[in-house]
Amino acid sequence: MFFLFLQLMKCIRATLLLIFMLHTSFAQPVLPDRAADSIALAIPAASTKTITGIAKYINVHFATDEEKVRAAFIWVASTFSYDVPNMVKQDIKQTPQSKISKALATHSSVCEHYALVFNEVCNTMGITSYVVTGCTRKNGSASVLPHAWCCAKVDGKWQLYDPTWASGYVQDGKFVRKINDAFYKVDPYKMIATHMPFDPMWELLKYPITNQDLLDSMVTEGTYKVIFNFEDSIATWQHQTEEQRLLALACRMESSGLTSSMITDEYNRTKMNLAYINSQKYNASVNEFNKAVQFLNTFITYRNHQFIPAKPDNAILAMLDSTEKQLTLALAKIADVRMEGNIDAKVLGDYEKLRTDFIAKLDAQKSFLTHYMARDIANRKLMFEE
Repeated sequence: MFFLFLQLMKCIRATLLLIFMLHTSFAQPVLPDRAADSIALAIPAASTKTITGIAKYINVHFATDEEKVRAAFIWVASTFSYDVPNMVKQDIKQTPQSKISKALATHSSVCEHYALVFNEVCNTMGITSYVVTGCTRKNGSASVLPHAWCCAKVDGKWQLYDPTWASGYVQDGKFVRKINDAFYKVDPYKMIATHMPFDPMWELLKYPITNQDLLDSMVTEGTYKVIFNFEDSIATWQHQTEEQRLLALACRMESSGLTSSMITDEYNRTKMNLAYINSQKYNASVNEFNKAVQFLNTFITYRNHQFIPAKPDNAILAMLDSTEKQLTLALAKIADVRMEGNIDAKVLGDYEKLRTDFIAKLDAQKSFLTHYMARDIANRKLMFEE
């Protein structure tokens, strides 16, 4: 998908602890405007039923993107309660929009809902934001559940936000609300200490840290040789197709290391999605090819009837022109189909043979028609007897 940073995954001559200390010493804690927070939390209940209502209120009451993002963040973190009983449930049938609607209606959410609502409010306000998925670490151990947070571009700079962890914590199986601004506009080097995105691009680090480094809590010999330009990579990613994004994601995940069952599961899902897209492209090509076969068969049947009922020459020529155009569509769709999933070398080879045989038959019909059209009308009938 971009700079796949295959060369980046070397070791660093330092510990993660040292990296975190170096960066925390320079990073200043965010000091939110409590008065502004009060305005954000005063959104009328009627306006909180929809994303549009929330975004409209914030846009009216706040001027800068920084203020607007803060308003959205504090409202989500202060309004939603973590849904402990359903924290391990994953309803894959629900769409993002249905999850957002449920969260706005119940104010009971798991991490994905927090992130989806915050993300959607930001985008509705005209602030580019994306949901980031990954796993988390506490006390040196990786979580057994996936997590979701957000990355938004504010005043030209990508920033990290986790409204779920900012809202409170779970203790003895119950959610305890305690606003924690440490997870608002988090420095990337602080974030990586606890949040491990499946896609290393969202680390927002010039020198990405591998999954193995993070799980080991230590980086040993070596140093990264190449800077990873995450801003350029995100810019490229924004203009890519879903397939291009998935291909690059798979490469980056391989480079970072499939170090846990959760990361491996996400990688396998990525490969399955790629296989599905690939098979869809293959099927689309086959569908176009089958149409070309039908067109050619129609022409051959018409030829076998000695072009009766009679048609103008241009109409007869158009029959093979349509066939050729249909074949061109099929060839274009198969061009970037890869050997992946059920589409193996045999499948592609068999399909290529069908196309080769078809092209030979099409060329034969085109040759016949060229000679047919070159004759005067009185002698054309003789060609059907030759």
